[in-house]
Amino acid sequence: MCGFLGIVNGQVDADTWKIAMSTIEYRGDIWGSLFSDSIQIVTNRLARSGERTRPQPVVNQVGGVLALNGEIYNAKDLLLAEKGSG
Repeated sequence: MCGFLGIVNGQVDADTWKIAMSTIEYRGDIWGSLFSDSIQIVTNRLARSGERTRPQPVVNQVGGVLALNGEIYNAKDLLLAEKGSG
């Protein structure tokens, strides 16, 4: 089970984030965050399988941000298929 909280075009202080995240801390023990001028997002996830160090939120090369709740079980197969099709 995973959880995430975020604010777009607003700012919240560290104490408020601690209180908010404490309400969903049971959802996992791997934490990540992103704080910028336009977005604040914190995530936590419970890794049942796969890579325990995979970060969230995910940030791409052009600055897009994604926090997700779920797991892609065949991620290695998809990656290999993508590399093979190039």
